[in-house]
Amino acid sequence: MIRGGFFFVLKRYKQTAKVLFNSANRIVRQNMETQQIGKMKVVRYALGLLRSIGLSNLLRLILFSFAAWNGQNLFAQTPTIVQQPAGSVRTVGESAQFFVLAGANSGLTYQWYKEGVAIPGQVSSIFNIPSVQISDGGSYYVVVSGTNGSVKSNTVNLTVSFKVPDTKPPFFSTQPQNQTVKRGSSVRFEVAVTISGAVSYQWLKNNEALPGATQSAFLIESVSVADAGFYKVAVFGSSGGQVSQTAELIVDERIAPQITVSPQAQTNTLGSIVQFSVEAIGFEPMRYQWLKDGFQLGGKTNRTIEVGPLIAPDRGVYTATVKNDFGQVTSNPATLTVRLPPTITSHPANVSALEGGAANFAASATGDTPFSYQWFKGGLPVFSATNQSFTLAALSQKDVGTYQVQVANTYGSVLSSNAVLTVHVPPRITLQPLGHTVYIGTNVVVEVKASGEDPLGYQWFKSGVILNNATNEILKLQNVGLSDAGSYRAKVTNPFGSAESLSVDLRVNIPLLLLRQPSPATVYKGADVLLLVGASGIQPIHYQWFKEENPLPWGTNATLQLKELSPADAGRYSVSVSNSLASAHSSEAVVVVQTKAAIIEPPKNQTVLAGSDATFEVLAEGDEPLSFQWRRMGTNLPSATNRLLTLKNVRFTDSALFRVVVSNAFEVVVSEQAWLDVDPRAVVLRSPVDQTAYAGTNIVLETVADGELPIFYEWQVNGTPIPGATNFTLVLSDVQVSDSGSYRVRVSNRRGNSTSSEAVVKVRPTIYVNRQPENQTVLEGKPLHLQIEAGGLSLVRYQWFLNGVPIISETNSAYRVDAAAESDAGFYTVLVENEHASMLSLPAEVRVAFPGIARGDFDGDGAPEIVFESELGQLAAWFMGGTNFRFARFFSPDFSSDPAWKVVGSGDFDLDGNVDLLFEHRNGSLAVWLLEGTTLKRSALVAKGRAQGEAWKVVAVADFNADGKTDVLFQLDTGGLVVWFLDRLDLITATFFDPLRSKTSGWRVMGGADFDRDGGADLILQHTDGSLALWYLKGASLVSGELLSPSDPGDPDWRVVSLADRNNDGRPDLLFQHATTGQLAVWFMERNVLRNASLLNPSDTGTGWRVVAP
Repeated sequence: MIRGGFFFVLKRYKQTAKVLFNSANRIVRQNMETQQIGKMKVVRYALGLLRSIGLSNLLRLILFSFAAWNGQNLFAQTPTIVQQPAGSVRTVGESAQFFVLAGANSGLTYQWYKEGVAIPGQVSSIFNIPSVQISDGGSYYVVVSGTNGSVKSNTVNLTVSFKVPDTKPPFFSTQPQNQTVKRGSSVRFEVAVTISGAVSYQWLKNNEALPGATQSAFLIESVSVADAGFYKVAVFGSSGGQVSQTAELIVDERIAPQITVSPQAQTNTLGSIVQFSVEAIGFEPMRYQWLKDGFQLGGKTNRTIEVGPLIAPDRGVYTATVKNDFGQVTSNPATLTVRLPPTITSHPANVSALEGGAANFAASATGDTPFSYQWFKGGLPVFSATNQSFTLAALSQKDVGTYQVQVANTYGSVLSSNAVLTVHVPPRITLQPLGHTVYIGTNVVVEVKASGEDPLGYQWFKSGVILNNATNEILKLQNVGLSDAGSYRAKVTNPFGSAESLSVDLRVNIPLLLLRQPSPATVYKGADVLLLVGASGIQPIHYQWFKEENPLPWGTNATLQLKELSPADAGRYSVSVSNSLASAHSSEAVVVVQTKAAIIEPPKNQTVLAGSDATFEVLAEGDEPLSFQWRRMGTNLPSATNRLLTLKNVRFTDSALFRVVVSNAFEVVVSEQAWLDVDPRAVVLRSPVDQTAYAGTNIVLETVADGELPIFYEWQVNGTPIPGATNFTLVLSDVQVSDSGSYRVRVSNRRGNSTSSEAVVKVRPTIYVNRQPENQTVLEGKPLHLQIEAGGLSLVRYQWFLNGVPIISETNSAYRVDAAAESDAGFYTVLVENEHASMLSLPAEVRVAFPGIARGDFDGDGAPEIVFESELGQLAAWFMGGTNFRFARFFSPDFSSDPAWKVVGSGDFDLDGNVDLLFEHRNGSLAVWLLEGTTLKRSALVAKGRAQGEAWKVVAVADFNADGKTDVLFQLDTGGLVVWFLDRLDLITATFFDPLRSKTSGWRVMGGADFDRDGGADLILQHTDGSLALWYLKGASLVSGELLSPSDPGDPDWRVVSLADRNNDGRPDLLFQHATTGQLAVWFMERNVLRNASLLNPSDTGTGWRVVAP
């Protein structure tokens, strides 16, 4: 059984061998067809293939056949590789082959790989490379796949080398040379050989063949860092090959920028947004700056910029400058063309013209030409009015109206503003005046009428001469006389012309003449007066007398009799005379009625208390001036010459009889007598007066009393009687401070008593200070004035001290410095002394501020301003006087060109005496606007653009290390703090400190200022609930902390936005802004204690503005 099976296997082996031989023969034939292999090679290949099977593989084939004979599938899962491919070493130009032998119970497929990458088209069990090149070197394997899976062969290597003759004739006349070039430039390696005939080349880098590098020269047009290495070339000729010497290529990256892509020209419309980009290579970092028409664009420092929304000034030529530490380059120019619709630059103007004249309208526009024009009147187009200007001839009122023009081009149209045409009409005479013949004394009316545009002005002429005040269309001549006769004409004018009337004559005849005027008269009251007038003319003549222009019923004769005149009859009298032809009015005659002095009501008896006032009064009549003279007991009282006689502070002895003499130019009368009776009770006529004296001196208080004698006195101090003090004087000897008090005296007699008013007695020490010198903050170069007020028993002497050192020759109560300097800062005291005592004043601190570097002081007046930033990024400042708004000013420019930059504080960063603005970018970078007033001089990065990080935010800008230079404080949301100590714009050191640590929840630094006057800034913190705290710092170290008093503004929406001295007391104050309403208020502080609070005037900033500095 076994023997039979064995022979069967042998039989199967022969069959298998035959199959293998046939298979190999088929493969070889295929090779012959494709590769032109010779017949002898075919034989050798076939024998080698059979020998390569070997015994072990023969046994595998036997087992495989045996299993197949028994119907078993020993390899059903995956194919089996019977013969693995073998590696080989070849020289350039030789052939190389890889072969794999695999078995399976179904059809197989193959895929060859090099370096893990499938080789296209190599899908048979044999992989042939007919002519090996350097680039063919590497690792190879094959994947054999069947219906039940796949298997990967071993990885083998193909090593390719050059075949170099043992003997090397002088082959190269020129060798490649070492080279050092900058990145982006070109490099060329080149050889020359001495052999003739066909020559081939292959360049190598680091012993690896360079594809396509098969010429005598090898060029790299734009060198990169990756091109650095060692280069050589292999040269092949008919007599063999040789490799050149090695040349090293070193790439220097330190090259100036080179622009690879310049910005492109663009054309777009108004309001759109365009981008310009530039591409460059070069040593990093590279910096970009864009320019327009040769001028730098602020903030345009990126590779790509946006311009827009476009406006007309955006037109121009844009270039980009790229630079690094080794040079700079400018891009090709790119022209930005903005398509401009028309914009009217000169609107048609209002026109005023005369009727019959001409009117011209014109407009000018800018934009892209050509333009078209259409004129409108009252909103309707004017036919054929399609030019830039429009003229109307032979004007009339129908042409009056509003005119405008529409200008259009390809990109749009615009309508001008209205221009009003006014057509004016000059005057024309419509009614001529008429001539008159009248009698003397009559009234004449001459009239002219005219048409024309108002206002019409009239001027009458008589015989060619202007008549004053004759400026109406009607000329009224009252009571004409012979001189009024003549020729009259009128001239009518308005602003647009004039017209003259015809001349007419006025003739005057005489019907009535006054020969005598009534005469004035002056008489006494009760006398008679006769007034008369003389007239001639046509009879009968009629008379009518008037008083004050009122007719008198009985006055109808040439004479007027006035009897027993009273003052009511005085006045102005005149008479009107008339006949049938005319009338005349006389001049006025003034009648004066004089009245003698007379007493109507005499003075009355008076009863008064001693010490009070008594007043006598008399009522009298008579022509002015009336004179009065009062008498006491028949004797004239000096200066008692008025209707009233007032006797001040009468005494008991002033009781007497009084009369008054009344007189005028016509009479003297004496009144009846009046009695003054003074009450005899004791009264105080003069109270003691306040007195101030020095200790050790004497004080005398006295009173004056009146009344019936005897009078008794009792002195009191603070309401308590003083024993033995019973005289009208009180002497206080060798007084002391304890003798100070309120003194009064009580006087009495048998009729009654009274008490004086109180006299305050102050006893001062022998030396004292009324007013201490006060703390001050003055600007450098401004006057300094300190004042002390002191007094004492004798002459007071002064000596001023600065920081405890006497100031030579400063021995007055006032200390003055015309121009304060830094050396004048310090603590001032004054020694006050006299021959009795001495004392030292309280210290007064003087701080000298430098103009322009007081916190937020942009105009150098020592008062801080308030800087605002709008939601749109606009920047403006309020210039303040304490809490009062003086005026506002926008910064120039008034906004940052990049909205990612925001103002976070202010300070004098470049130490030029001007306040500068600090900006923070959203990426954490800092920059400064270096200002002069509110005008930008230039901008610069802080710390050369270094950023603390996006999570860190600037919370305070102040001098933290007392070096006179501005520093910057950052805070994390978690509470950590970092202070940048700066020297101008350079970062010297950064110090981290975190005093809050775990107890910071809700606290935020709101700003820094020197509250304890140690020269370095301290910090104000505010909690989300509104609470306020003060940290005292030494540099970046927390010394102590305390809550403000009070610690809460009352509303958490009131947030601290600025720290600055707003009342010029040398101490920082707190400026608040309400988060909802935007209102502003200030707390005036003394360290951590609130001294006063006030809203700003005005307190409302308007919508969208927030305080950002100082």
